[in-house]
Amino acid sequence: MANLGEFLVNLNIINDENVEAALKEQKRTGVRFGEALVSLGIVRQEDIDWALSNLLDLPYVRINTETIDPAAVRLVPASVARRYSLIPLVHNEGDLTIAIVDPLNKEGIAEVESVSGCSVSVSMGLVREIKEMQDHFYGVPSEEDFIGFTSSCLIQETADEINADITGVRLLEHLCSYTIDEGLSSLSFKPSKDHITLSGRRGDESRFIGRLSISRYGDFISTLSDRAGINMAGGIPGHGSLWVSAGGSNSRLDVFVLQTGPWVHVTLKPAVSSLFPGTIFELETSESHKETLRSMSSSRSGMVFFSSRSQSERLRLIGSCLRECSGHGKDVITLGRGFWFYNGVKANAGEGNDLGLWIEAASQHEPDVIAVGDIQDTHSFSAAFDCVLGDRLIFTGLPAQDMRAALTQISYLSRRFPMLPWYIIGAAACSGVRMLCPECKEQAHPHRVPVKYPKGTEPEVFFKANGCPACHNTGYLNKRYLVEAVMFDDTVANLLGRSAPAGEIMDYR
Repeated sequence: MANLGEFLVNLNIINDENVEAALKEQKRTGVRFGEALVSLGIVRQEDIDWALSNLLDLPYVRINTETIDPAAVRLVPASVARRYSLIPLVHNEGDLTIAIVDPLNKEGIAEVESVSGCSVSVSMGLVREIKEMQDHFYGVPSEEDFIGFTSSCLIQETADEINADITGVRLLEHLCSYTIDEGLSSLSFKPSKDHITLSGRRGDESRFIGRLSISRYGDFISTLSDRAGINMAGGIPGHGSLWVSAGGSNSRLDVFVLQTGPWVHVTLKPAVSSLFPGTIFELETSESHKETLRSMSSSRSGMVFFSSRSQSERLRLIGSCLRECSGHGKDVITLGRGFWFYNGVKANAGEGNDLGLWIEAASQHEPDVIAVGDIQDTHSFSAAFDCVLGDRLIFTGLPAQDMRAALTQISYLSRRFPMLPWYIIGAAACSGVRMLCPECKEQAHPHRVPVKYPKGTEPEVFFKANGCPACHNTGYLNKRYLVEAVMFDDTVANLLGRSAPAGEIMDYR
């Protein structure tokens, strides 16, 4: 925080060398500027709180049992107070005054207003005194009130803030910021019988980050899957993404989840991406494929499948066609959390058999198009097929890596639903291709590249990237999205109807 540093320098509380040291500590740990000053022993927390209260023109209060109204405390649950490091002070006819460590935490203030039903006024207080008053009025927290996180990489105040939030939101936010600020190529959660080990990797180096209690890991996984848009049903390997505000800019992290028996393994990686094209016109594909996508989007009824290995990519591809549908004046309803980027009617549909109920409910509103992320059970697919028979256009995803794999899955579905082939409009497939980082890319000898090519097709020149700060040590800095699309006709329907292999359908195309 540049203003805080300038303010403290002007008051001769710190000097330029202190500012430089705090900025380095801030970059290393991901904490706030003031927290970095305190952790280095340059200033006391009281100095930071007093300076912030002056900068923000907020009251700075010293609190004790005599200055707190117990009736005000009863309006805010202990979990909320501890999560946001605050304590209610006074309640007066619908107005509630609180002391809080971070007066810029809009989320915390909004939650206090929600749970108390009051208009909230903010004062700044010492974190030590606020914690003392929380223990006095709410009782000393037991082990069940903590998420059980320990780390030598983050300062104690940050660890305390993380532990006070049993939902795991604070843990997730701080670790995402830490991954970006430290330039890690990955951060992993590795379960064992007694605890979860957190480890980070930067290139070939691995480091210990901390430990997490196994008892609260389930709550954290629920928070993670919800925020990253990952479907945890059935133990299927999941992939989602999170946006992180760190270092003065927004970055995206890929989230990979793998369930093995009772354990859930999680890995966060800086995303190698560029913005997915928002319209069919912007897609990196031939004009014939674009025209096919436009034709599918303008269809009156039927089913269109969108495939990619990445759920995010297939949802984005659906989104490109939905915008085309909107351009034709069609009413659209999307089902599922993954369509957050689409500016239209959205419903956060459930999973499994619940999804079928959502599809049935959506059809009652008579939209022209219903878009569903992925349909993976018989009941949901039956509901979607009923919508097709009812003259609706259904867009849905398939977790398939390319068109051949998508056709194989469609052929399987056609055996279960014999009428389906004659109601399929077409299919589209998307593949994201990572581009090597130009900063650390270098020519490599073929024997050092772990790729085998058919005889006579081996490239003349090989390149590899070792990883550098510019690419967060991943070796990749950008991504291109390659798209192909195919309309189904009577010949394809007949091939599917007799369970022809995907290769035969591909040959016909």
